[in-house]
Amino acid sequence: MEIKIGNYEVISKLGRGAFGEVYKAKHIDNNKEFAIKMETKESKQPQLFHEAKILKSLNGSKGIPEVKHYTTTDEYYVMVFELLGPSLEELFKY
Repeated sequence: MEIKIGNYEVISKLGRGAFGEVYKAKHIDNNKEFAIKMETKESKQPQLFHEAKILKSLNGSKGIPEVKHYTTTDEYYVMVFELLGPSLEELFKY
């Protein structure tokens, strides 16, 4: 899978939410890992912009990932944010 969004390169898929897919990505310059959430522009009720706005307002709160970048492509709304650790699904399985 070779998807690049700005300075970020998608590594693998982490999961799927109610209104988007989440991927692990790395910054091209420093290889630091991040999460990228992508929501198709064909969504009947787009939510990602609102999620990014709420996360930015909670910036610095414990357990809340920092939003690094929000953008759009021809097909997707895209949010790049801190990768905090295992997903809730992974924790439930554990």
